[in-house]
Amino acid sequence: MQIMNNYFRVRASMVYMMTNNEVMNQILAFYMDMNGMLTFMGSYPTYGRGTGSPLQQQMMAEPLSV
Repeated sequence: MQIMNNYFRVRASMVYMMTNNEVMNQILAFYMDMNGMLTFMGSYPTYGRGTGSPLQQQMMAEPLSV
């Protein structure tokens, strides 16, 4: 999504990740600026449980959104 103003175009983006915590999963939200720098915006509980293992060891790992 691009936001238009009188001076320049800005690409506003959010990046979402899941923690895969074995006690309670959370979705972590980050704002990505024009330079690709991420800023933590908040975490949101899913009220579900993960496996607790790193996602690299699982059969399939996909980003929630980019």
